[in-house]
Amino acid sequence: MNTGRIEQAGPPDEVFNTPATEFVATFLGGMNMLPSSGALSNNTHPAARIGIRPDDIHLGQGPDSAVRFEGTVMMSELHGRDRLVHLGVDTQMIRLRVPAAIVPHGRVTAHADITALHYFADDGSRLAP
Repeated sequence: MNTGRIEQAGPPDEVFNTPATEFVATFLGGMNMLPSSGALSNNTHPAARIGIRPDDIHLGQGPDSAVRFEGTVMMSELHGRDRLVHLGVDTQMIRLRVPAAIVPHGRVTAHADITALHYFADDGSRLAP
């Protein structure tokens, strides 16, 4: 619910994996929302914003087909078995999750599989991949 209005109803897996709006995407799982330019400027989808979950971003270059982020580690939060890393990329901040034993610092490269991206229109509604 968002300001008294139901944003999406359905089985938990469906709502989490295919959020109908940006609000649902950020409310469930804290999805990173980025403009479709900047770090994702190599993307050709007509979306206004692109969402990606912290669990879907990984340290390192990744395969050639991956979306890459290069930035500076701004903060690292220990969350028990894992760590939430805040990465400054261009003028945006993205979060990624790594095992607790990994403590990245300085400049790093991270990547995500293109299939992990979620696309949203100007009005916040989900667009087809």
